[in-house]
Amino acid sequence: MRPRGEERQALAKAAADALAAGCKGATWRDLAERARVGYQAARRAAENMRRAGDLEAVGTVTCAHSRRPMMLLAPRSAPPEPAALQCLADAMRGWAAER
Repeated sequence: MRPRGEERQALAKAAADALAAGCKGATWRDLAERARVGYQAARRAAENMRRAGDLEAVGTVTCAHSRRPMMLLAPRSAPPEPAALQCLADAMRGWAAER
């Protein structure tokens, strides 16, 4: 698999920074301004990142500069830790043994 491009890396960092700042999410336009990436490249990269699962839609917001509601994007939440999965597997194995 190819490494992520500069725009995607910058947008991913901007999305993580927005989340750390207490925002629920950010529009692709907000991410472009935070990452200092062009609007056209940011819009295309944000849509591709959403389809690939790097970002997820968490809601919509109405902005003064847009006639339509814009999608709020946030980094996808991390998968469960392997230790938690192992604990769940042990519990299920014990449950199956009791049956």
